[in-house]
Amino acid sequence: MKPTKIRTRITPSAKVNLSPGVRSDNDTLGADQMLYRFLVDSLTQDAVFAVSPSGIVMSWNAGAEKTFGYTQAEIMGRPFGIIFTAEDAQAGAPQRELASALSGNQTQNDRWHLRKDGTRFWGTNTVGPLYDAAGNVLGFTKLVRDTTTSHLALQELSDSEQQLRLLVDSDYAIFSIELDGTVKSWNAGAQNIFGYAQADIIGCNFDVLFSADDVMAGVPLAERHKATVDGIAPVEHWLVRKDGSRFLASGKISQFKGDSAGNLRGFVKIAHDVTDHRAAAQALGRQAQYDELTGLANRRTFYDHLQRAITSMKRRSSNLFAVLFIDLDHFKSVNDEFGHIVADQLLATTARRLEYCVRFEDTVARIGGDELAILLNEINSVTDANEAADRIGIELRQPVTIDGQEVRVTASIGVAIGSETYDRPDDILRDADAAMYAAKTAGRARSVLFDTSMATGDRVYIDLAADRRTRQRFLDLDRCGQRYS
Repeated sequence: MKPTKIRTRITPSAKVNLSPGVRSDNDTLGADQMLYRFLVDSLTQDAVFAVSPSGIVMSWNAGAEKTFGYTQAEIMGRPFGIIFTAEDAQAGAPQRELASALSGNQTQNDRWHLRKDGTRFWGTNTVGPLYDAAGNVLGFTKLVRDTTTSHLALQELSDSEQQLRLLVDSDYAIFSIELDGTVKSWNAGAQNIFGYAQADIIGCNFDVLFSADDVMAGVPLAERHKATVDGIAPVEHWLVRKDGSRFLASGKISQFKGDSAGNLRGFVKIAHDVTDHRAAAQALGRQAQYDELTGLANRRTFYDHLQRAITSMKRRSSNLFAVLFIDLDHFKSVNDEFGHIVADQLLATTARRLEYCVRFEDTVARIGGDELAILLNEINSVTDANEAADRIGIELRQPVTIDGQEVRVTASIGVAIGSETYDRPDDILRDADAAMYAAKTAGRARSVLFDTSMATGDRVYIDLAADRRTRQRFLDLDRCGQRYS
């Protein structure tokens, strides 16, 4: 099986410290943490908090305090099971949520939740795993929005116009349509969300709320058909406002039976705008996979891609790949001379230059500090890997201008070629790191291809040497107050 081809130039992730009192060795301080806190604290309508792998609350934003009634001081350090109803807690719902999220995907677990005062509310609920830069599970991120109004409306709404009018002032779009899709009624919430006044929309076909592509694909007709067959159908589509802008709408469409015989006369649709909520959930998910500063894949994502390459080669030996381990020479000197802002910009610029030197299907990642790695997929021979390393060396030797200052940097590059003997990403990365160290020892600003002579003697020696170099770089740069390793 061919490795999945993924473009790596996408929205970055942030490695965050979950709370002032909870810290790991891989925490990234400064801008990354500030960005994360700004994101979650700005979501005052959404409860956003993190729990440990065992379910202990580790962070709690203003939206969570507003939604559940607990202050941060009251909730921190307590099991998050206290926000579940007694019946859900006894049934093991808190543990199932976390176990489901460990699949690597965010999971939807809409359910009744419990406030501090004992009252219940229906929460639209998203749970996703949170990893550190090394791919270890730090805990889980949970987003909850109080959607009691719409949930009760969907439960209690019968198919009569009288009950529909009771909800006319809802914040949710609630409207009825005839069998052919003609809009019959339109509440204030629909006017607020879509921008159409009643006089503008009643009598028009509700196709106008869909994009032209969706209309051509028969999406409006399919909604009505599903509600006809099933009675009620959940729907989620990008819909179109009067001004042409689009938003992600989630809701349900149900049958509207108007006569004593229960004959179908039309449909009732409820929808609300979930664009911001979904974007927030996706942003938190992306933060677990990509480096915030450079926009490159982080270590965990790189390991995932590398593991797929290893598995693919074991299935078919012709699926050759290579790993380039890149360390910027004298990067600490750049940081000392120009400051960390210029150093940050240099890393971001270097990331773009590396992407320029490789193909779309290759993966460029920031492993940590000034160390980067590249996975070259589906190469033909060792020559391809060496040529890629040469291109990178030539490109990085060219000076760059940052804030009016000319900055020069070179790179020591270790090259390791994939083989069927590799079982884990750590194995080939260790060999690429050993080759990179050999390049530095030979005078820097060059690439070295790994060979077995670099692994002679006790292999543990190479591991310990790499660990010592990493620790020393961290200590040296930590004394300067920087976050490079």
